[in-house]
Amino acid sequence: MKTRPTTLLLIAALGLAAAGSASAAVIYTEDFATGTTTSISTFSWTAYQDIGTNLTTNTADPFYVATFGGGQVYIGSGPNGNYPYTNAEFAMISNAGTIDPTAYENDLTISFTRRSTDDSTQEAATMGWRVLAQVGSTIYASDFFSRTTTSTTTNVTVSDAVWRVWTDETDLSDGFDITDITGGPTGGNLAAGNISNIGIMALDGSTANDRMRLENFSITGTAVPEPSAALLGGLGLLALFRRRRS
Repeated sequence: MKTRPTTLLLIAALGLAAAGSASAAVIYTEDFATGTTTSISTFSWTAYQDIGTNLTTNTADPFYVATFGGGQVYIGSGPNGNYPYTNAEFAMISNAGTIDPTAYENDLTISFTRRSTDDSTQEAATMGWRVLAQVGSTIYASDFFSRTTTSTTTNVTVSDAVWRVWTDETDLSDGFDITDITGGPTGGNLAAGNISNIGIMALDGSTANDRMRLENFSITGTAVPEPSAALLGGLGLLALFRRRRS
């Protein structure tokens, strides 16, 4: 029995689709694992307080990497009110390389694990996170994730997140104000272009011994397959069925 031409074309089309199927790819990952207490600079990250204080080389509160749990970033004020960082905001930024969202079907997922604090006083309503992304000279901030909503891994999908422009901010090292975070453009999507920096902003509570910890920061995406690979896969299947016809 011979295969009909229309059936053959359908099979070839299905072959092209199968050959061109995309797969998830890890673009950037950092688990902050370290054998000793260190600063975030060890991992090529930078860190700042909202008043412009550079915390990149800190090895104590309010911003440092500790060995607990295999490696975590402590963000926030120290215990017992020893540090005057209440109601503060902190930003940590990584130059994770140039990321083109269109190369990953515009579905980048930014993930991290929020670990529970070991401090006695927590303020779940005011403590939380925003994910940061920089495209060109524009800095974006995602919607706010309160501490109560980040008890497990928190995923933010770049293409679907409600991104907000951080107006008047192009460099966080000279201080920043979260009241400048405004509504995002055209539905809250990132502007076209490459993401040059990615990071997290943490909001401390109003009590001096509030702080948070995070680990396992990663960026994943669905890589768009190479057209040549998809074409060769489809042609291979087409040749196979042509041989079966003869």
